[in-house]
Amino acid sequence: MYSRTRDELSEMTDFSAFEDLCNLLLSRIGYEGLDPQGIQGRDGGKDSILRRDKTTVFHYSLRTDWESKLDEDLQTVQKHVEAGDFSCEHFVFVTNEFIGGEKKGKKKNGVEAEYPWSFELIDGLRIQKELDAHHLDLRKQFFGISDDGPETKLLDELESWRDQRIKKNQEQRRSISQL
Repeated sequence: MYSRTRDELSEMTDFSAFEDLCNLLLSRIGYEGLDPQGIQGRDGGKDSILRRDKTTVFHYSLRTDWESKLDEDLQTVQKHVEAGDFSCEHFVFVTNEFIGGEKKGKKKNGVEAEYPWSFELIDGLRIQKELDAHHLDLRKQFFGISDDGPETKLLDELESWRDQRIKKNQEQRRSISQL
């Protein structure tokens, strides 16, 4: 099913805007009070941090090689933790890439086996679903997508028409192949 939010998120290249989106969204889905570390200059090994019952470190990425970026960020955090710069009991990695459930589970298990903190991977699908279902104001702010406007309805109609045409073409191909 077509999703303009998914397209906009996948094509996002402005890291400052992505970091702002992540900080605002995360503060609404259980990480109230997170402290952004800024986008200007060095961030000290973390994009944002939350100190509550436990210290949570956040890293954000727009890179298509998100696994390499994750590994780099994990190593950076470990160095800072070992140096005593800050502690980390929970690590959250946010990417605009869309990752399958099985891969997310394997990555979580691998990170938690290698590092002494719990791990959460928030991918593009989770961001998309949060924006489309619960945070329409953020979706409009960052992507210009308003709720149920004529543009949304037109896209839905086009998607439905496209799906019908694809189905009809597939049926025709099956009929031809049976001849």
